[in-house]
Amino acid sequence: MTGCPVRAMSIYVDLDLEPIEAYARSLGRLAEKQFPFAAARALNDAGKKAIKEDLPKEMRRVFDEPTKFTQNGFFTSRATKQDLRIEIRPREFAGKGTAAFKYLEPEIEGGGRVQKRSEKRLSALVGRKVYLLPGKAAKLNKHGNLTGSQMVKILSRVGALSDQSLGKRGRRKITAAKKLVNHGSRAKSDHFIARSRKSGQPFAIYRYRKKGVVEPVLYLTTRQPRYKAIFQFAPVLDRAVAEHLPTFFQQRLDEAILTARI
Repeated sequence: MTGCPVRAMSIYVDLDLEPIEAYARSLGRLAEKQFPFAAARALNDAGKKAIKEDLPKEMRRVFDEPTKFTQNGFFTSRATKQDLRIEIRPREFAGKGTAAFKYLEPEIEGGGRVQKRSEKRLSALVGRKVYLLPGKAAKLNKHGNLTGSQMVKILSRVGALSDQSLGKRGRRKITAAKKLVNHGSRAKSDHFIARSRKSGQPFAIYRYRKKGVVEPVLYLTTRQPRYKAIFQFAPVLDRAVAEHLPTFFQQRLDEAILTARI
């Protein structure tokens, strides 16, 4: 069995046929005939167990309380008796959220992370590429993140929820929001974007707590967050599939022999 990265965040796992094929031959012609079918099913079983158990276990070891969404962020293709290999990679679709591969890639390969959807919206509003850091007034969940509902509320308060995909009406809204931000208006909101008096550049989103008192909810920075490669994606998969494969192959071969047409 060999594992080799094919592209970023993807690994192909191929069966080394010789050892298990020799084992099947030693059991007789019927076992040898059922070998490809049993091998394909065993590889699928091993891949499924690796992404359901081994990868989440490794995530919990290297990350601080990863979410279930992150732990379940991988999938595997299916091997067939004609093609004895599987491809394991992160899911590329996440509905309204951020797909796993976008934020896991820096943890696997090292380097800077891509912007989140909320950061792209704020960047469009303020006219420069920004990344977000929680302020002392941010309410974080147990995973250290702002909840989706809280982020939507903040973006709505500062007028960052409209984008080009909403058509002419959406473009009018974002244009109006930019004017309010540029003129420092609160726009009857309890949140506002603060700008540096010296440079005029945005640096934070504040919330009015009470008259004369404001507190930072989010900080805006142009510095791209960078990470060291700490999540050993390919080696973990290689070890896991190699460990699980013999047991599953024996099980699937026994099943194939019992159900074979003689």
